[in-house]
Amino acid sequence: FWTDTWDVFSNCVWNKLYRAEVLAGIEFCPDYSIGEDQFFLFHALTGVRRIVTGTDAKYHYVLRADSISHKEPSEEELLSCRKMLLCAIEKFSEYDGLVRCVEAEFFRNEMDVCSRIVRFYRPEFDAVRVEICRDLRRNTRKMMGHPALSWKDKLKLCLIAWWWNGYRMTLL
Repeated sequence: FWTDTWDVFSNCVWNKLYRAEVLAGIEFCPDYSIGEDQFFLFHALTGVRRIVTGTDAKYHYVLRADSISHKEPSEEELLSCRKMLLCAIEKFSEYDGLVRCVEAEFFRNEMDVCSRIVRFYRPEFDAVRVEICRDLRRNTRKMMGHPALSWKDKLKLCLIAWWWNGYRMTLL
């Protein structure tokens, strides 16, 4: 299941129906300004035995122009999802399939943070940039062989690595 359908299943909370007993005791974590819904979903998935998907739309999602996803991020917002995913990898380590998907989301998030740093560059992002570049270099082989990453994600990873080299030259 996990490696084949995660992209279809998605990481959103709002597009699923849950049994009440699955959600008992689970709350949104206020520690993350971005990614709190994904952490909630990971937690909920630890309580299910079976997942059923459908194709009928039951909810109309509206993406507002003034949402946090569209504005220039603060450093805290830039790193919120990254911190959440690192926490989730540790917290849910006993669930192998879930951890594989969380790792894939972590790799995708690293790529997203890289592109946002380039797009919204500010000097205070330098330390973040250095840390993420180090992590990407350290994890490239693992990412390229990860079963939950699509060929498009792997191509994006290669393009980002190439772009970072050019970007680094402009900073020197």
